[in-house]
Amino acid sequence: MTNSALPRELLCQELQKSPDQLDLAKAALYIAQEDYPNLDIPAHLAMLDNMAAALRLQLPQEAYPLKIIRTINHYLFDELNFRGNTIDYYDPRNSFLNDVLTRRVGIPLTLSLVYLELARRIDFPMVGVGIPGHFLIRPTVEEMAIFVDPFYQGEILFEQDCRDRSGRCLASQPS
Repeated sequence: MTNSALPRELLCQELQKSPDQLDLAKAALYIAQEDYPNLDIPAHLAMLDNMAAALRLQLPQEAYPLKIIRTINHYLFDELNFRGNTIDYYDPRNSFLNDVLTRRVGIPLTLSLVYLELARRIDFPMVGVGIPGHFLIRPTVEEMAIFVDPFYQGEILFEQDCRDRSGRCLASQPS
């Protein structure tokens, strides 16, 4: 077995787990290990754990979902300065979780992954939502019909906002 086969095998093993057992961060880091063979996966998972521990200390006493989202947004985008790479969107480093964690710059999918991983670690249920040309996340709390856009500092959107945004994304796609 070659070194390049090992991350692929680990990725395949991870992806065969049931959805509730799947570790998306670990899977994303296995993908990154294809380009970064010496990647220290436990260290990057520990980064997420440490970030979640710091975030947990800031959570409001009243665990209202919108307050939790605002707290996550403040921590990720104001304190840690994560942001969407609007200057060099197609930089390959925007797609590797390890680079996004260290550079704090990414694309909608990888920034959503960071957000989802923090939310999971603080027991706040969220899921990813793909819309044409973009990726968002949303809480799975039934009474909340909102979406969060990590690429734009956690902007909170409603369904119509998503429709408008996906329309703009489709209109800007090359023919």
